[in-house]
Amino acid sequence: MRRVTVESPAFWTLADQAELELLVHELVDVAFVHRERCPTCSARHREYLETGCSEGPCVAISEAIESVIAWRDRRALLSRTIHLRAHQDLDEAPLRAAARTELRELEREREELVA
Repeated sequence: MRRVTVESPAFWTLADQAELELLVHELVDVAFVHRERCPTCSARHREYLETGCSEGPCVAISEAIESVIAWRDRRALLSRTIHLRAHQDLDEAPLRAAARTELRELEREREELVA
């Protein structure tokens, strides 16, 4: 079997990945317990085992899956925003330093004129 590696975007941190893995792990654990207790999911699982086809999970599990996906999407947006803001701050740092230097020179000139 060929191993495929997927490279994460620069803004997706190890903490983001760990949180997502935790959520997915919990979702899978809950889904297995739920499948045993939910008549709809039990029937669909049996159907899948027998035929290889099924309608998929019930509404409750579908909503749980959607919640994890929605969390991932929001987390990606937040992490991307933080990443881009940090790069913007780094890019603007020399401009800010130059502006501060120019301001100090102007203040020095004003003080010389007043004195």
